[in-house]
Amino acid sequence: MKRLSAFAKSVYRRFFVTSNRKILWQITDKLVLLHKDAAALSKELAAVERKNAETANLSRDKLQTNLSEVSAQIKEVSQAQHELNQSLQDKLTELDRRSEKKLAELCNTTEKHFSERGIQTEKHVSDFKAQSERHLAELKELMECQLRATLLNARTIERLQSSHQNCFLPYIKLSFIIPVFNGELYLTECLDSVVSQDFNNFEVLCVDDGSTDHSGEIIDEYAYKYPFVHAFHTTNQGLGAARNYGLRYAHGEFVSFVDSDDYLKKDVLRPLYEEASTRELDVLYFDGDTVYEDPALEQQYPQYKKGYSLSRSREYGEVTDGQSIYCAMRRNGDYREVVWLQMIRRAFLENTGLHFPEGMLHEDTVFNFACMTLAKRAAHRQIDAYTHRIRQNSLMTSPLTEKNVYSTFRCFLEFARLSLALSLTDETAQWAQKTLRNLRSLTLSRYKQSGVQIDSCNEYFNAASRALFKTMILDQKL
Repeated sequence: MKRLSAFAKSVYRRFFVTSNRKILWQITDKLVLLHKDAAALSKELAAVERKNAETANLSRDKLQTNLSEVSAQIKEVSQAQHELNQSLQDKLTELDRRSEKKLAELCNTTEKHFSERGIQTEKHVSDFKAQSERHLAELKELMECQLRATLLNARTIERLQSSHQNCFLPYIKLSFIIPVFNGELYLTECLDSVVSQDFNNFEVLCVDDGSTDHSGEIIDEYAYKYPFVHAFHTTNQGLGAARNYGLRYAHGEFVSFVDSDDYLKKDVLRPLYEEASTRELDVLYFDGDTVYEDPALEQQYPQYKKGYSLSRSREYGEVTDGQSIYCAMRRNGDYREVVWLQMIRRAFLENTGLHFPEGMLHEDTVFNFACMTLAKRAAHRQIDAYTHRIRQNSLMTSPLTEKNVYSTFRCFLEFARLSLALSLTDETAQWAQKTLRNLRSLTLSRYKQSGVQIDSCNEYFNAASRALFKTMILDQKL
């Protein structure tokens, strides 16, 4: 019995030890595997940390570089603004002094002139003095308006300067430029559609182009309410000049334009920006629609409903150069020569020196052609993002004048200059030639419809442009 018990103990001991060894071997193998996994994870973690550090350094360097450039630019503009303020104030003071002196001299001269002829001068001098004082008051009011606009712009620039001096300022992804001229009836809807977008890190630059209604006050209210809205005030110089003014102060990665009587669809910015940024595009094109202000306009101008469509028949989603997408859109009837259906990389505009022609209408035609043909990476998304409003007393519904004729002719000349200056493919050149023919026909048609006579056009045409007009437009043999 004892031998059996000893044998059992021996067998149990051997089994237990053997089992423990197997378990230990298994544990050891698992520990070795875990150690290898831990080593691999450590390497991956170290690589991720190095990459994050490199990215952080790159972002910090990029932000510091942008900050330095912005600070230098704003410092330069602030200095120029200060000099302009002082100049305007000096001019206003000098105007008061010279006007009073001139008024006294004129009154004395007039009184002497009438006295020599035996005329009762008291009433004449009084009337003349009153009229002169009215003119002087109007001139002073104009100068004071310019001074107020300059001071408002200076405050806006100071606010931009203080915000950009903060190194922790979020990266501005998109700059919206909204030119404003007497748009108080539609401006609130326009601004609300922009500031309510489900999107972060964008800015809105409103440029009041010498409005005579309450538009300037409206954009000042939005600038006070929203820190990312900036209001600028200028004298009336036209749509192209207002957009160029906004571009001068834009800091976003991309730039987009909205007219003050139009509006954006809800929450459309995020997918458009992500598409443009992720695919590193110079220009991203998108779609929109057109609405009439009232049914009477739709009956009066039915051609705009179909002929002014802002949608396209299909999507041009492949990333390609601008001339390829231009030709593809022209072949399919999908080309839209408006500036508000695109998101443009600001660096691309700066590198190419692109800006809007000033002092004319239809500046979109020239700018859009240059932008599209110069782009190296462009694409289109079939997203309905923009609504264009057809309203009374707009450019599209107003009677034709000398300015319309001049602008179409100027557009013809600018487009011809661009076609010669740019390096165009054969197909692009053919489409450009067709556009030139259309612009010439449109100029001639508007000239006939407007009823103006070229020889009496002096407000916009000068002698040289009148001679060119007669040679290039009125010559039917051309």
